[in-house]
Amino acid sequence: MVFKATIDGQKVLTGCITSKERVGYPLYTEAKVKISESSLATAVWMLSEDSTQEIDNLEAYGDKINTAYGQRLHLSHHVFIRNPFQYYQPTGWEETYY
Repeated sequence: MVFKATIDGQKVLTGCITSKERVGYPLYTEAKVKISESSLATAVWMLSEDSTQEIDNLEAYGDKINTAYGQRLHLSHHVFIRNPFQYYQPTGWEETYY
């Protein structure tokens, strides 16, 4: 399957795939990805059933101005609890891949 983003006036039209079935451990994922030159993220990630945790298998930004994230693949685990609001994501470069 191929998704190709297009620009329509002031809108960027993109795509996404999601599964209807829940997956469990152990899990194997594979993706062939071409990073866009947009400042939008090109990403492959998994979201918990309650939407409070996210695992970024790959998150990258092709924005040529954004030199830090534009040159690295981001890999991490986020936690975001809505009520009361709590957020955690690693802050160092150890979760990036050059």
